[in-house]
Amino acid sequence: MISVNDFEQAAEKTMSPEAWAYVSSGADDEISARENARMYSKVFLRGRVLRKVGKVDCSTNILGYPSALPIYTSPVGLAKLVHPAGECAIAAADGKEGIIQVVNTVSSMPIEAIMDARVSKDQTVFWQLYADKDLEKSEAFVRRVEKAGVKSIWLTVDSPVVGNRERDERSKSGAETDEKIEDIVEKQQGGGIAKANTGFVNADIQWDIIHWLRRTTKLPIVIKGIQCVEDAVVAFEADVDGIVLSNHGGRSQDTAQPPLLTLLEINHYAPHILNGHMQVFIDGGVRRGTDVLKALALGATAVGIGRPVLYSMSGGYGEYGVRRMIQLLRNELQTNMAFVGATRKEQGLSCVKMNATEDVNWLDMPSVLDATVERLKAVKAIGLNAGLDFHGRLHKPMAKQLAKALEPHRPFFIEEPLLVEHPEAFKQLAGMTSIPIATGERLYTRWDAKRFLEEGLIDILQPDIAHAGGISETKRLANLAEAYDVAM
Repeated sequence: MISVNDFEQAAEKTMSPEAWAYVSSGADDEISARENARMYSKVFLRGRVLRKVGKVDCSTNILGYPSALPIYTSPVGLAKLVHPAGECAIAAADGKEGIIQVVNTVSSMPIEAIMDARVSKDQTVFWQLYADKDLEKSEAFVRRVEKAGVKSIWLTVDSPVVGNRERDERSKSGAETDEKIEDIVEKQQGGGIAKANTGFVNADIQWDIIHWLRRTTKLPIVIKGIQCVEDAVVAFEADVDGIVLSNHGGRSQDTAQPPLLTLLEINHYAPHILNGHMQVFIDGGVRRGTDVLKALALGATAVGIGRPVLYSMSGGYGEYGVRRMIQLLRNELQTNMAFVGATRKEQGLSCVKMNATEDVNWLDMPSVLDATVERLKAVKAIGLNAGLDFHGRLHKPMAKQLAKALEPHRPFFIEEPLLVEHPEAFKQLAGMTSIPIATGERLYTRWDAKRFLEEGLIDILQPDIAHAGGISETKRLANLAEAYDVAM
């Protein structure tokens, strides 16, 4: 196998007809499924020469967790259809290649088995959620995967109903899995594998589902399935941690625009969201390292690989096929980064802002402190500086201990170590640490920020332009910060 596309050709010959129909099919005439990939061929790269490109570093940071590549394996469902090891094979492959797996709600293997298949306990796994018609079942599943150790929740929103996948419909087959998905998936008769396994999906959720999810979990939240710039802006304003530009691989609505076109829309109409608190991911049609490079150049943090994961597992390849597929993409990405004269530092990426910790108790175990320090050390070990965003999750006792533990490792800043409702705690923290303290997303006016500036509680003011009253008010905040020698 010398290209990702080779796996697809082999898969068509080795998969069962039912599995091939389920994995490869798109909706209706499959126009979107084809255009997702074709869109990348319409974007051209501008080569640069005489650049120092002998060493190209592809590593990145996804939701605060290091990844060897700006690539993750998307939440593909029912992987056991193509290989007996199912999603466990993906977990093992991703761990050995240093990338992150997003596990599907309708996996053919239980989440506990997938976590056990990791190469180490430190290997990062995210989990994708289809909201159930009975949200109590979804809440129970979120609790279960949290206990298992997943690090973020990716809520799929682009498939409130199942698309009309004609080739899958014609297969008239139900998937055989060891787990019944704990009664969350209610099997339906006929209609192909997709409809047989997604009848539980809630078609009535709205944007307030984000508030429900925040009440349910403290993990980072990613909204998967954004298909236009307008919804990308709404998600940004809802303060989610990430979005995935996706049309479900062309499997939901046919003629839905390709995700790369949505990314171009964002660049044109809402570029501010590409440099804000929210990471932007993209999937659908990625088959080459040049595709990855184009998405990154247009502002994406990382890209998801879906169907090729299942194609590469087929024919008995399993874990080794997935690893080979990832290696091919790594080689192509490194090669083409060199052709455009890009390495990590030459692209200007010398510092990242990363998630510092999960939810922390008023008083917590030393292991919580150690995990935050180790996360910072891992990022600095690959040559990056890092700002740590605590999202206001700390209380004063733990904030004091963490600041002291982090100080020898010199983070770029600590953001929102405490909630802004406790300025007196900010004052104590500022008096005991040399680490710059940042806050401001929850300070909406000059009057909110005034006390923090006058009393020297912060070193960096970070207003959210969408919350602070627009450009004019943000400019006034900048002027006020300058008067107190506080960075913006």
